[in-house]
Amino acid sequence: MSNITFITLTSDNYGHCVKFKSTIRPSGQTGMNELLSSIRKKYPNVVIKMANIDQTGNYNLNGIPTEFYNLSDQWYPSFYLFDSNKFNSGVMDGGLVMGGYVSGNNVVLDGTKRSTDPKIIFSWVESKLGNNTTNNVTNNNNTMINTNHYSNTPIYAQYEQRLYNM
Repeated sequence: MSNITFITLTSDNYGHCVKFKSTIRPSGQTGMNELLSSIRKKYPNVVIKMANIDQTGNYNLNGIPTEFYNLSDQWYPSFYLFDSNKFNSGVMDGGLVMGGYVSGNNVVLDGTKRSTDPKIIFSWVESKLGNNTTNNVTNNNNTMINTNHYSNTPIYAQYEQRLYNM
């Protein structure tokens, strides 16, 4: 099993999410399918889960801990990377979100770009996972960090560097 879980969070109440999941792009796929195909192809060991909130406000569990839906300040659509072991045990602290990171039970914006373009989202995933197809995350120095070795280290690179410098 992979040490990295990629999550897409969408809501049926937001036009950007509906468009991302339903509009056919030049590739012949929806934005969601194009993104997931790219991730599966390059990172076959990454676990992919799709979280969605329906029009009545109910969310799918489908192997997603309820703690994920309890994070404050989430936006839609959003894209996350988590250490799988922590995520599966309900620990959200230490996750990355495109445009920020998870600290405690809060999603924190860090000023980086957010997008619904699958190519830009995939580039963000690549910037965090690097060119490997194993269970590693790239820090700000572009050196590989094995999440098995740093099991207590958050996987988000921006915060990670500050932790190592303390």
